[in-house]
Amino acid sequence: MATHDVIGVGLMVLGSAVPLMTLWLRLHFRLRQERERRDYLQTATALPAGSRVREQREDGTRLVLDLGPATRNEC
Repeated sequence: MATHDVIGVGLMVLGSAVPLMTLWLRLHFRLRQERERRDYLQTATALPAGSRVREQREDGTRLVLDLGPATRNEC
């Protein structure tokens, strides 16, 4: 193989590897964010009944967690 062939093959491999690595990194950090969010919501569900938790995500979506009505003894 000539030197230019080796360089060409190396560039093709690199061209395939960079997008895959970029995708892996994006998925990795997204999964980490979702795990942190899950932990946050598990903590929020430990609040007393009748509580409401509101969250606004970075992408503009809103999340409202309503833990149901508080029990009241009405006579």
